[in-house]
Amino acid sequence: MSSLPLWRDGAAARRSASRSAVIVGLAALTSAVLVWPMLFTTSGLGGDWEHHLWYVWRQSLAIRADGAPSMFVNTDYSVFYPQYAFYGGTIYVLAGTLAVVLGDSPLSAYILTYILGFMAAYGGWYWTGRILGLGRCLAQVPALLFVTSACYLTLVYGQGDWPEFLAISVLPLMVAAGLSVLRAERLRALPAIALAGSSIVFFGSHILTVLWASTLLGLTAVALVVFVPSVRRQIRRRRLLRLVALVIPALLVNAWFLLPMSAYASHTRIGSQHGYVAGYKDLHETMHLVAFHHLFTLSRATTAFGHPDYALPLPTLVIVWLLASVVILLASVRRGTWVRVLVILAVIAAAIVVLMTHAGLLLALPKPYTLLQFSYRLEDYVLMCVTAAVAVVLVLVRSGSKRLRRWT
Repeated sequence: MSSLPLWRDGAAARRSASRSAVIVGLAALTSAVLVWPMLFTTSGLGGDWEHHLWYVWRQSLAIRADGAPSMFVNTDYSVFYPQYAFYGGTIYVLAGTLAVVLGDSPLSAYILTYILGFMAAYGGWYWTGRILGLGRCLAQVPALLFVTSACYLTLVYGQGDWPEFLAISVLPLMVAAGLSVLRAERLRALPAIALAGSSIVFFGSHILTVLWASTLLGLTAVALVVFVPSVRRQIRRRRLLRLVALVIPALLVNAWFLLPMSAYASHTRIGSQHGYVAGYKDLHETMHLVAFHHLFTLSRATTAFGHPDYALPLPTLVIVWLLASVVILLASVRRGTWVRVLVILAVIAAAIVVLMTHAGLLLALPKPYTLLQFSYRLEDYVLMCVTAAVAVVLVLVRSGSKRLRRWT
């Protein structure tokens, strides 16, 4: 009889492992579906897709030849151009190393990074849903919503902005791993590795995304601590120091290109007065892309003139469902931790929408933030607020009455 608990523990562990394998399989399958155009086409995709592939290839050549990455590329218009010192140097090194490992195959490595990016976004949102208390099925909802949204896929197939895609993709994983570390009594290996790894990729990717995402994430964290007492009570100094001890070294891994970038940023084209004027022009010329009828529509085929590949609608039906849910929940729940969280997310999302649709407000920000160039870059953060709000509503509905649970 004494062996029975051990047998049960072993069976439970096997069931948990099998369920985890199913989740990983679903994330991999979803990612494979989302990248299928890359697998079955012989031409380059939209925007800067092939440019970043070229930079990955050049970095792989340097790594193969010298055993170390380079800060420079040589082109027909410049010798020793410090590309990797100013533009996401670490992700090019990681992809270039992967290309060498795969037998000098930069295209395979490049496409694999997209698959890993989709999996990181999917897994991060699923993990967050589980932390919030959702079941294995409902936790899939925010994950699927995020990775299949129009603006997120346009980032891949319309803009071809690989560094920004990786930064946006690992952000949910970094947040989920950070929450896991903050909530745990002791540090566990998997959350620690996930937090350190995602932080290395995040801080080593698209600098404008790092700046904006870090700022908005910090503001959201402060709002939650100030206005949600239960969140404030759960914060422990020891756990917070543990989080910092994992994130800061990950940030310092990227010092090899962040330090020269910080030192010489004012000497770059975008950091100069000429770059500011050009960015001002780009911002105004593309402001029509975030017009109301482009953001809120039931058709993902709605694009602006001159930008046929830029489908930027927010998940309109989901937003309608959220608004209806708020009305239903306020009538039954009215107050509590999750209601406050929902209000904070709604306020932040609305503020970002107002900011990204008014060039004057954007240009009134401190200079680093005015280098945004294209206001539609902020739409991904609105999508994150919407996705998080969906998870919160599902938590509220799940913990409500039987009649309320039908709304799910």
